[in-house]
Amino acid sequence: MAHLGTRLATLAMAGAAAATITLGTAGSASADAWIGSGSDKCGSQYALCIWDQGNYQGSGIGVPWADVWKLNNISQYYGFLGSNISSVINKTGTAFCGAEYAYGAGNTFKIQAWGWYSGLGSWDNRIQSIQKWPCDPGV
Repeated sequence: MAHLGTRLATLAMAGAAAATITLGTAGSASADAWIGSGSDKCGSQYALCIWDQGNYQGSGIGVPWADVWKLNNISQYYGFLGSNISSVINKTGTAFCGAEYAYGAGNTFKIQAWGWYSGLGSWDNRIQSIQKWPCDPGV
């Protein structure tokens, strides 16, 4: 129970910070944070949703449609996700790319335009950034 309390406190703090986090040079984009299971958490207000555990379980973030264009990068400081991506819903029709820092500089992944994730290594791929297309992650 103590672990859950700590997790919730961390999530609440990160959620509050997410509203003002600076995403690249394009400005600040808001993102909602949640803890809980199910892809239904990714409501119609969200263009892009990212979870920290497989099959849409665990904590996650949802980026609203009005802000998704600002995603020049998502900082690794979305650390309440455990700094990893495991499940994604991408409704934008745009591919997003990023770099995995867990496996060294230059390793890359792609969030497919149709909402899937293609990466190197396991599903627990730690991220440094997600950048808008164009970029060629080679995967």
